[in-house]
Amino acid sequence: MAFSLIRYLQVFALAALVALAPLVVASTARAVEPSPQDKALAAKRFREATRLFKLKEFRRAAEIFEEAYSIAPHPDALLNAMDAYEQAGELSLAAEASTRLFADFSEGPARVVAERRLARLAPKLGRLRIEVDAGGSDLRVNGAPARAGDRWVDPGRHLVEAKYGDTMVDRRVEVAAGAVASVRLEAPKAPAPAPPAEKDDGSWERPIHPGYFFGGVGLSVLSTSLLIWSGVDTENARAEFDAKPTRDGLDDGRFRQARTNVLVGTTTVLAVATALVGAFGVDWTFGAKGAGQPQSTGSIGLRVGPLGLGVEGTF
Repeated sequence: MAFSLIRYLQVFALAALVALAPLVVASTARAVEPSPQDKALAAKRFREATRLFKLKEFRRAAEIFEEAYSIAPHPDALLNAMDAYEQAGELSLAAEASTRLFADFSEGPARVVAERRLARLAPKLGRLRIEVDAGGSDLRVNGAPARAGDRWVDPGRHLVEAKYGDTMVDRRVEVAAGAVASVRLEAPKAPAPAPPAEKDDGSWERPIHPGYFFGGVGLSVLSTSLLIWSGVDTENARAEFDAKPTRDGLDDGRFRQARTNVLVGTTTVLAVATALVGAFGVDWTFGAKGAGQPQSTGSIGLRVGPLGLGVEGTF
């Protein structure tokens, strides 16, 4: 009795499956079947493409054939698009249409035609194998919208780009005829954090090496020595003129006096400049102080002594 009941249930289930199968198949067919309106629109676009093909406007005809196929897929539309692209010299687009036809139809004469077309075009073209990391959008090849995966292209250099947020990432790749070039677009890396700003402690950076100061001191000493010599020489010339006044003696005395005056000015400028540089510009630590240690700004002042006016400073 138990065996009969199980057998009965099996037969009932099989009968129900057979009865429902046509409904499932019909439902699937209706889901992919274009509407009459789509078929009519596709037929209209197909006729327009045929007219353009006869006028030898091959590129535009191919585009409209593909548009008709997108509205209501039929192998004839893609077959004609392949022919039109090839007539227009767009071999890579003809190969793309062949690939689409080969993928959409698993059997039939159209698939055979597409397979043969690809076999003939492939040696003349290159192929890009494009990968796009998560987050990438608006993929383009040479400015035209594209999809990730394999794409037929003419031999040469190509631009592949995709958008990550507001940033466009691009790669330039070169591919030879019959070759495959892989391209991967990755999300841009986050910029490195900016280094912390250095704290301004208000100190005055002294960029001048002490050697320049000592050079100035040497020049000042040399100029002072010349000034002393010139002053003594001028006084001697004056004594000679007082003892024996002559026109030549007067001219010679004036020359020596002018020379002494020039040396007075030169020595003063050198001494003052050297003192200022030493007080405010020289790094007296010879670079030994750390960046966080304040530099001494020094001080400078005037000194009046028995020999005249002088400059003194502390560092």
